[in-house]
This record gives sequence, structure tokens and C-alpha cells, in this order.
Amino acid sequence: MSPSRDALRLGIGLIIFRWLMLAALPYESLVAYGDLRHFHQLAQLALGAGDWPFVGHWIEFPPLFPFLSLGLNMLTGGAEHTYVYALAAILACVDGANLYVFVRLAARLESEPGHTRPMLYAAFLALPALGWWTFEPLGVLWLLLTLSLILESRPGLAGLTAGLGLVTKWLPGLGLLAAWPKLKGRQILIAALVAMVVLGVTWGPLLVLGGGRAWDSLRAQSAKPAWETVWALLDGTPGTGAFGPAPLRLQPLSQAIPERSTSAVPPWLPIPVAVGIGSVLAFGRPRPAGRGGVAFVLAAFVLLLLATPGWSPQWLAYLAPLILLALPERTGWLYVAVLTAVAILEWPVLLSRGRFDLLWLTVILRTAVMVLLAVNAWRAARIAAPAVDEAKS
Repeated sequence: MSPSRDALRLGIGLIIFRWLMLAALPYESLVAYGDLRHFHQLAQLALGAGDWPFVGHWIEFPPLFPFLSLGLNMLTGGAEHTYVYALAAILACVDGANLYVFVRLAARLESEPGHTRPMLYAAFLALPALGWWTFEPLGVLWLLLTLSLILESRPGLAGLTAGLGLVTKWLPGLGLLAAWPKLKGRQILIAALVAMVVLGVTWGPLLVLGGGRAWDSLRAQSAKPAWETVWALLDGTPGTGAFGPAPLRLQPLSQAIPERSTSAVPPWLPIPVAVGIGSVLAFGRPRPAGRGGVAFVLAAFVLLLLATPGWSPQWLAYLAPLILLALPERTGWLYVAVLTAVAILEWPVLLSRGRFDLLWLTVILRTAVMVLLAVNAWRAARIAAPAVDEAKS
């Protein structure tokens, strides 16, 4: 059986499974713990205020999803139930596409393609928590497509998908780092330039038209105090990183979010430290290739997440496919299982019940696992054999 047919069957199977769950579960189970109702409220805010996101009010997300969400809300007539079910169904299709791309990536990186990694990822995607509570599947799609296109030595398209990732969530753009070990200098430049053009074409008009509201949107995430990390524990800020009700976005960001107090560790300091550590790996010899290139991206991802002041449990959606592609099967599944258990313990088990006093437990557990993951990813990037795809091409 060809990898493409296997990938298509698994992807369609996942979509059918998730649609059946969608039909069987009560409505409240879709909106109780996730952000689907919040997304609808943001879309309604644009219709009620009579102005576009980033122009009439600020939005904490990059532009792609807010405008897609607004369009979906218009198509569904503004009805919350219809919007939520439609968005959940679409996200199931996106996760089906993610599984399809993952299977093809796994087959390309394996000397003898197997079914274990795809089935492990399919099991992870079967969890509704990470599939339709947020719009992370869309960002994961751009990440996996970027990795796939880089392995196929198609820098222009890889830059396009990386740029689309950057205007969906900032994290998917890190997939472009795979170009460093795989592509040549001119190809890397092409991919980076295309990604920058996508950023400029998307954000440029909004910053011109929206003025202060667009600039507030651009800096919203960095304006928050630390949340759900060791940095938050040091600062004594027990919040979840939520921005509050949708109408707050009609106010200037400076009024909606109190000014950040002095941090125990300056928030800018861990980032250059992480970049410095990553540079040691990036400029080491030999450069990682094939599976090692994916491990290189995983190491960069984990270093960035350890350095950033905040953490959201849904970000595990980006880590899981990278872990399963980059590490040995048993090791990778163990990391995914442990991180998933910690994420669910954090939300919804503890935080939905108001147990912020126990947040330190999940933070310490997750941070310890992430440090070990960074070390394992580093080793995998350094010792990985030459890419199988290079031998095939």
C-alpha cells in the first residue's frame, strides 16, 4: 500500500470519527472548556461594532483566523450553535489533513515505512480537547506543510506556508527553521523572503488602516503578565493568560490590561539565552539532516517555550507531531502521553475548578519534562543519520 493511500485512509477515518463524536456529544460539552464560544463572541463583536477586527477593536490573535471566523459567522447567520458546530466540523477536517501530511512525512523519514507513528498521532488527534477546543489545528497544518515542503526542497512554497503559519499563530513559523539543515543558502533566503512578504502583505494594510487598534493587536500577547510557567511562579501571577470578555477589546490595550509589574526575571532575558543555546546546535557540525532536521526544529520549539513567559496547554498540539516524527517511537509516545496528562491535569481538571493554588504542581512537572525533551531533541538532531529523503531524491 502506498503512503499516500494509507495517509488518505487514516485522514478520512479520523474525520469520520470526529464527526460522529460531534453528532453524539451534547452541545455544552463542546463549549464548556474550549474557546469556541469565545471565538463566536469575538466574531459577533465585529458585527455589533460595525467595524473590522484590527480596525475597530484589537484582537489577541494574528489576522488569519479572526477573518476566517468572521466569515464563518456571517455564513451561519450569527447563530452561536450553528457557528460552533460548523467550526468544530471544519477543525476535524483540518486535523484529518494534518494526519495525512504527518503520514507522508513519517514515510519519507523512515527507511522502512511503518504504521506505528501514524497510529500514535491518530490516537492523539482523537482527543477532542486538542482538536476542537481551539483553532490550533490550523496552525499545525501550516507547520507540517512547511516541514514537508522543505524536505521536498521547495523553498518558495515552504516560505508561503510558514508565512501563513505566522499570520495564524506565531509558533508555526518556527517550521521554517528546518530549512537551515536541509536547504542551501539561496533557497533559505527565498523561503525567508516569501514568509516575510506574507507577513507584510497581511499586517501592513491592517497597521495602516487600524492604527492603534492594530498595533495593540500586534503587541497584545507580550503585554500580559507571565502565566502558567516558572516565570509566573517567580512573579506570583497565577492567571491563565486569558484576555477577558470580548467587549474589553473595544478599549485601548493599556486600559484593558493593567500595566505589568516588575518581574523577578526580566521577560526579555530568557529569549536571548534560548537563542544562544539554539545557535550552538544550529552551527554545530555536522548539520542535522532528515529526522535530525525535524529534531532540530523540535529542540528550537522547546527552548522557545521554556523561555517565553507564558504557556497554554493547547500548544501541545504543535509539539506532539514533532516529537513523534523526531524521536524513537517508544520515547516519543512516552513524552506525548506524559505531556498530555499534565496538560489535561492543568486544564480542565485544576483550573476549571479554581484550583490555582495547585498550579505550581503542573508547572514544575511540565517544565521538568520539557527540559528532558530539549536534551533528547538536541541529541536526536546531532546523531541522526543522513536523510532518507536525500537518498530517494
